[in-house]
Amino acid sequence: MTIRRTTIRTAGSLATIAILLPAITLATGCAAPRKAADSDLRAEILTATRLMEDAMARDDLAAVAAMYTDDAVLLGPGGYRVEGREAIDAYWQGFGRGIAWSLDAFSIEGDAERGIAHQRGRSTLTYERDGTERTSIVEFALVWMRDDAGRWRIAVDAYWRG
Repeated sequence: MTIRRTTIRTAGSLATIAILLPAITLATGCAAPRKAADSDLRAEILTATRLMEDAMARDDLAAVAAMYTDDAVLLGPGGYRVEGREAIDAYWQGFGRGIAWSLDAFSIEGDAERGIAHQRGRSTLTYERDGTERTSIVEFALVWMRDDAGRWRIAVDAYWRG
């Protein structure tokens, strides 16, 4: 299991990552998507995010973690970094009891045919830990990859205080 705190050396904050993600997506071979495919891609990614929201509402944190690729990287404020299947699973189990989650999308772009997309948005996550209900509101940027079974999975998850 790899949970490590790493200082990310960038010119700015994690918000810089959100700016770079579209460029990374394009650099990996995503051409500008066709308009007809835009709505299909958006619908597919929104469906995946709804699955995560539903899993949180059921307090099924293992299902939330399963939405990540086995080699996913999660980046948080202050250089916080979680990488790999075991660490992602432990990260989500560490929330305690899931109550509710709202993932509002600001933008979704990518190339469904090539199986890559990026999403920016705001997350409002309510959970209970140690008998105390807590709410976390952050902005996020996700890189989604389609797996061999055709399911969208998160490869990179960066979040910062909104």
